[in-house]
Amino acid sequence: MNKNEHSNLEIKAYSKENLPKEMLEDLAKIIKMSADELLKLPTPSLDYYIKALNLPKNSSVDEFWVIATEKAELKGIGKIFYNVKYDNQNLANWWVFVLPEERRKGIGTSTFNELMNNKTSKITILGADVLVDSPGTAFTHKMLNAKVASVERYAVSDITKFNKNGVKKEAEELSEKISKKGYEIIYFPHADFSEIDLAEFSKLGTTLENLAPREDSEAEDAEFPPERMLEIYDHVKKSGSLVHTFVARVIETKELIGLTEFAVNKYNPSLAYQWITGVLPAHQGNGLGFTLKMHSLSFAKNHTEVELWETGNNHGNEPMLRINEKLGYKEWRKVEFLEAKI
Repeated sequence: MNKNEHSNLEIKAYSKENLPKEMLEDLAKIIKMSADELLKLPTPSLDYYIKALNLPKNSSVDEFWVIATEKAELKGIGKIFYNVKYDNQNLANWWVFVLPEERRKGIGTSTFNELMNNKTSKITILGADVLVDSPGTAFTHKMLNAKVASVERYAVSDITKFNKNGVKKEAEELSEKISKKGYEIIYFPHADFSEIDLAEFSKLGTTLENLAPREDSEAEDAEFPPERMLEIYDHVKKSGSLVHTFVARVIETKELIGLTEFAVNKYNPSLAYQWITGVLPAHQGNGLGFTLKMHSLSFAKNHTEVELWETGNNHGNEPMLRINEKLGYKEWRKVEFLEAKI
């Protein structure tokens, strides 16, 4: 804990499990305020953020929070988090948010410094996601003095403009086309692996994640063994989200060769976020990526309350960007992923 020398500001760090219970609602309000300021899209209700703060953290992740108060009033917060199992245990990410009326008073800097006091000695790379031209862009660059490791383009499609019968028909027609090439699309609801081999699914997800462009990032390959996948799905479900999964597979051998998923949270049912879409290189060029996304669109349109469908892609992933354009996506924000060696 330290005192800001220019005020009565108190800066204190907490592990997640030790966050003050009496402050959780105020913390949830400021986290939601941060999301509202940055996203400019419908964000979950306050209940979502309160629930998230009460959930135990995943066993593979550690995190520390910093709370900035002045005379018991919340002024800002920060968080640092990093893997303690599997991959990239030397890479930590962080974020800081200060109330708009309290900015340029040193609160953000003091909060960041306290976060740095609570990182482990294993951390050699410090990362942060920065929404280009947002209120925190200059601050984050100043704190990190980092390189831009990669750039992600986020886009949103207004699916109220699509006819639900029309997209369903197109998805069915696309399935007929790929079946002639020996492929099929399988849907399964949240983590229901009754008809899909979990180990094979985990291997596919890991491979596709590591095939994504990294540009100048020094992150190592990700690892998603079955136990980690199940814990992620369980945590997501406890936060109020359900994940809808479509896989592409070879009809004859049942080999899984493509995947897309999107999540919808009950605290924000009008917005869906597309997690991942990918096809193994040996099977690309057969229309599978577009077919997977079209099935997602058809499901969202016919079986959910979703109105806006968000996704993110590396800015150099031209094939997927072209698919997104066909599906009505319009870019609305660009995020820089910063990395600094420390």
